[in-house]
Amino acid sequence: MSSGGKRPPLREWLSLFQGTIAREGVTTGAGAGAGTSIIDAGLIGIGANSYVSMLMVVYPGDFQNVDSMDITAFNNATGEVTLNRAYKGVAAAIPAGIRYKIVAFRFVPAEVAALTALVTALMADVGDASAATLGSILGIIGDPAQTFVAMVGYEGATSLADKLTAVRAGYLDELDFDLQGALNTIAGYIDAEVAALLADVGDASAATLGSILGILGDPAQTFLAMIGYEGATALAAKLTAARAGYLDELAAANIPADIDTIKGLVDSAQFTGPMSYLDAGGEQTVRENVLGTRRRVWLNFSSRNMTQTGTFRVYFKVDGANYDLYAEQPVTVGAGDERAFDAEFTVNQDWKLTYEEDVNEGAARDIPYNVIIQAIE
Repeated sequence: MSSGGKRPPLREWLSLFQGTIAREGVTTGAGAGAGTSIIDAGLIGIGANSYVSMLMVVYPGDFQNVDSMDITAFNNATGEVTLNRAYKGVAAAIPAGIRYKIVAFRFVPAEVAALTALVTALMADVGDASAATLGSILGIIGDPAQTFVAMVGYEGATSLADKLTAVRAGYLDELDFDLQGALNTIAGYIDAEVAALLADVGDASAATLGSILGILGDPAQTFLAMIGYEGATALAAKLTAARAGYLDELAAANIPADIDTIKGLVDSAQFTGPMSYLDAGGEQTVRENVLGTRRRVWLNFSSRNMTQTGTFRVYFKVDGANYDLYAEQPVTVGAGDERAFDAEFTVNQDWKLTYEEDVNEGAARDIPYNVIIQAIE
């Protein structure tokens, strides 16, 4: 190898690349009908279990037909190499005359070892995953399967407003009383008690009062002054209308509304299809939601019932009045083609999902879908 920061010679790169190729050749016969093996008579007698866990590449260099699969078994007597899945996911035999390469990378053992190490470390942290251990975890953090509204007491169809009954709201109404008047009454009682105390103490000399002041504070101050009456500023003046309004929020009529507002901000809703795509054809709406506040939307939908190609489209009213195309998903109906799709987005205006067939379906078809909407105000 060269040194000094220069690029290695081409022959060294070539040698390194060739070292990763365990075998290359051409198939001599058709493999399994499921498309999960190749046959090369030139491999006969190489040795049992050869190439297992390595990577099989068929049609190498052919960008359109190339595919790779893990090798799971080798038949030393027939030269058949078994693969972990069908070529291109299609159940059709790989024919004779196909070029292939076997790459000397072993992926499966390394992945299993890494997963084993992670599980071992997890078990060391958690301990025995018995019912007792899991029970103690639930005891500390609660059941993670519960939703937030269940944890604060929503519990099924019973709302918090139903639990805050008229009787219970009456307890809160007890907070609505003449606070200033009550304080004046209490102050009068205390003034009377202070006068009685002075009569019991006797001589109100500096020595006597000084000792009392040192222990209890100045008894000449009234109770109202001690709690903040302070001259001509009455406690009623300090308890302004705005501050009294804060106490009014405790009224029974306000609490349920406030709770419903909070619940609306953290609650979510879901909608489930299917929508029947009518035989009339054309672009038809699968699902439309009219929104006025910020929402996070999770959407999944399927073309499993369609027999002809078509297109799903998602539209937003970005300007609040007109629908604009946001995204579209072509639908194909070949064997093994993708039939389920999903989308996730955040909007504060109306949106809709539509479908349009390319060729007449000849009958109405159901389009399954699921929508979850969560407020993020």
